[in-house]
Amino acid sequence: MEARERYHHGDLRNALVGTATRLVEERGSAALSLREVATRIGVSPSAVYRHFRDKDALLVAVALDAFAALHAAFPQTADDAAPGAARVTAASRAYVAFALAHPELYRLMLGAHRPRDPALLAAGLETLAVFRRLLAAMLGADADDPDVMRRVVAGWSLVHGYIMLRLEGPLAGLPGVRELDVEELFGALAVPPGA
Repeated sequence: MEARERYHHGDLRNALVGTATRLVEERGSAALSLREVATRIGVSPSAVYRHFRDKDALLVAVALDAFAALHAAFPQTADDAAPGAARVTAASRAYVAFALAHPELYRLMLGAHRPRDPALLAAGLETLAVFRRLLAAMLGADADDPDVMRRVVAGWSLVHGYIMLRLEGPLAGLPGVRELDVEELFGALAVPPGA
């Protein structure tokens, strides 16, 4: 019983998040139940409430872990000698690959039915900031330049739309779509203003 008590009080939160993550990936966030998460771990449902006030709070933790995994997947190229366009492309490829490999987590992170939470919003904005810094370096501009922000928002919107169309829209089974390269999606971002 001593080991069980240590488990319950020492690592239960991480076990809940990990189990919830697997369930979200298997069936989506709407199908997640706190009771099933508790049952899979072997604890009482009331134990979940010691760490998470409700299902949304647990889903926020899952989404935050997913954002951390996405950010870790971005190439660490801040000091890389590669051209700026190559760094933007590498980060874009990592972003698309993550979304297509983890569609249910992606929907939870950025989909229409994600939980509303300030920490989740901040994680999304950090993703935007990564691309803003990379694009600014590519353009030789300041990251706070309004043109850089406009291009990043346009590019992210384009990539997000592409991902959602691949996951649940008309592009889901269209032949040849898998070969679409993110350079095609981001290519217009490098065009100088007014060109």
